Amino acid sequence: VIEKRDWSPAVSTEKPKKKGKSKAIATHSLYKFMGQEFTPPSWIVKGICGVGSKGFIAGDPKTYKSTIAVDLAVSVASGKQFLGHFPVSKEARGPVLYIDEENQSNLTQERFFQVLQAKGLIRDGYVPSPIIKRVHIASKEGFRLTRPDAIEWLEKYCKDHRIKMVILDPLYYVAQGVDESSEQMMNLLVELDKLCTGLGVALIIVHHFKKQSSDHPAAANDFQRMSGTGAMGRWFESILMVTRNAEGGVRIHTEHRQARGFGFDLEFEVQGVTDNSYLPRVTVKEDLDRDQKQLIDDMVKENPQLTVADAARALG
Repeated sequence: VIEKRDWSPAVSTEKPKKKGKSKAIATHSLYKFMGQEFTPPSWIVKGICGVGSKGFIAGDPKTYKSTIAVDLAVSVASGKQFLGHFPVSKEARGPVLYIDEENQSNLTQERFFQVLQAKGLIRDGYVPSPIIKRVHIASKEGFRLTRPDAIEWLEKYCKDHRIKMVILDPLYYVAQGVDESSEQMMNLLVELDKLCTGLGVALIIVHHFKKQSSDHPAAANDFQRMSGTGAMGRWFESILMVTRNAEGGVRIHTEHRQARGFGFDLEFEVQGVTDNSYLPRVTVKEDLDRDQKQLIDDMVKENPQLTVADAARALG
């Protein structure tokens, strides 16, 4: 449940504030800087996103991005494994604010039901009270980041309700009318940083890949197909890129800007996710490679004369 809010543009009657002195910028000698101890970032969901991090769930249409976002929300709120595979830090679990401006409310409700059921969180027809209270939902409320007090409201809501994660679904609705490669978009994203740096809230934005066409051929990689990569490519710290695989499931690749001292990149496939059912089964790339190697070994045993080209054709 979320408090009702009028998101209509407000007209300010306040007099402009006088400009004060610029805030002094603190500098340190290299000697002092190298002697400081900085707390290393920690995971909310290992391999997926960190405490106070900012990032995207991005992909093609019909790749279950919103369903994956719902799973992430329920996982952080309940402590259940994300996608039934990735552990949630005990210290980082807690309330989540999910703002959905794309999907009809009945569809969002159905997705939450499927995810809750898959995680074993529906008992005797009810969801345990602590889980219900930890997921805050705004569905089709007309939330727009461009409204005068939207980000200020987000900050206050997160502080008042001790929110651990905010999910905005999708960017093109919550930032409606803003060119995704523009300076205005970059300024909005920088303003959203306050949630992460000031309150330690993780921020996840659902976003879409550019459609491929003759005018826009396939990019060299999935990340380059993200709309507005100029502005957003400089902003995110974690990203889940979702594409369809040949078997009808989805392939997810994660990247982390803090990977040197923090994380790693993952590639994994998810089966068991459809429009009508939700029973995710994750296979990480290492397992995929191991299975593929075993298949090649078996093929060579059957046919010692097997060529690389024959193996490639057999593996698709």
